[in-house]
Amino acid sequence: MQASFQDPCMFHAILFAASSHLEVVRGENGNPVTHYHRRQAIKLLLENISASRTVSDTSIATAMYLWHYESMNSHLDEAKIHKQGLLQMVNANGGLRKLGFDGFLSHMITLIGFGDAILSASEPVFGTVDGYQVPEAPITLLSAILQRPQKVLHSSGLNGSLLSLLHEVHDNLLTFDQLTLPGDCWELPLYIKDKYLDGDFDEDGPFHAACWHAASIYLNSLKRGIPFSSDENQIFVEKLRSCIMVFPKDHDRELDREIYVWLCFTGAAVAKRDKTWFLAKVGPTVMSLSQKQLGDFKRGVIQFAYIVQKLESNRQIW
Repeated sequence: MQASFQDPCMFHAILFAASSHLEVVRGENGNPVTHYHRRQAIKLLLENISASRTVSDTSIATAMYLWHYESMNSHLDEAKIHKQGLLQMVNANGGLRKLGFDGFLSHMITLIGFGDAILSASEPVFGTVDGYQVPEAPITLLSAILQRPQKVLHSSGLNGSLLSLLHEVHDNLLTFDQLTLPGDCWELPLYIKDKYLDGDFDEDGPFHAACWHAASIYLNSLKRGIPFSSDENQIFVEKLRSCIMVFPKDHDRELDREIYVWLCFTGAAVAKRDKTWFLAKVGPTVMSLSQKQLGDFKRGVIQFAYIVQKLESNRQIW
């Protein structure tokens, strides 16, 4: 914030980002406030670049916000231009580790790169920062969650059947074989069918039900070798969206925050409609994670992006 008051370019970029974020969450488009700050940010960014031989951190931050929110608003051509410009500016400054703001700027770029990879089913552009690579870090977005004591897991409403299903998801992610050919048969395990004869998990509450729907998405895709964004998964993701919409506004407990991140990144990878809504909802929660949680998240989301990309490549075979 201090930097934004010192540089009008970044000031308009942050206001553009804030206005864009509200548009995504509210399902709106074309807000004149967003357009105004976008124009001003781009104008001042070009002026800053042409007037100096070096690229300032505030200019890099401006390009970052422009890339992220043009992507979030499905302005893909514009997002691609800003993404390429950001890559050039970061490289010209010696890479992510050389950026200022006490490491916060490189951290933000890395997180935004993860979201972009999930949305586009591609490899994270900045995904190898800090040595988080696949397959050197075989960890999933569920790893840290399932390592919690049973008492903590049960206190969040995760009963034995659901925990068994999440462990199955976790195991399938770690043993994922990118050569799996698309199949046409998958059903819920018998221990789940016996408990939920009609397949209705909502009676346990929205948080619990969301976990069931997300787990169903994973196993449907991983066991059949089909893309997360397949037509068959859309009914699951719309139920997931409905659950998230009625979640309590605060996620104070660590486990709740970690599960919420997992649910939203799942939705972003799967949804054909309003994909970016999931990332807009979870952004503040990701930023509230501790350093340990962020480390696990970075490793897990790189693994997830890798699997999303490989399953999407099966679409041509399927």
